[in-house]
Amino acid sequence: TAADHLTGTHDFNALRSRRCGAEQTIRSIARIDLSLSGDAVVFDIRGNAFLRQMIRILVGTLVEVGVGLRSAESMPALLASLDRTQAGMTAPSRGLTLVSILTEPST
Repeated sequence: TAADHLTGTHDFNALRSRRCGAEQTIRSIARIDLSLSGDAVVFDIRGNAFLRQMIRILVGTLVEVGVGLRSAESMPALLASLDRTQAGMTAPSRGLTLVSILTEPST
């Protein structure tokens, strides 16, 4: 449910590193799928672009929902806050894998 609140087009300022230099923070996430693989939780996140550390912060925030530290229903208010301090921890980069980059054909 929390992941569903993060899909779509939003201002993801609250989910980016303080060191992110992007001038535009509006991004679109098409889908967020979670699955189990052995003892690991796999996050499959697809979007049009991501901000610096956005995925790691998004995953850390979803983990906090999963362990009961925040509610799934808090996600809209988190996005609206535009405040990084309102989001969860930054998940460690260990285990993070970029699987592919898809581009649209030029017209």
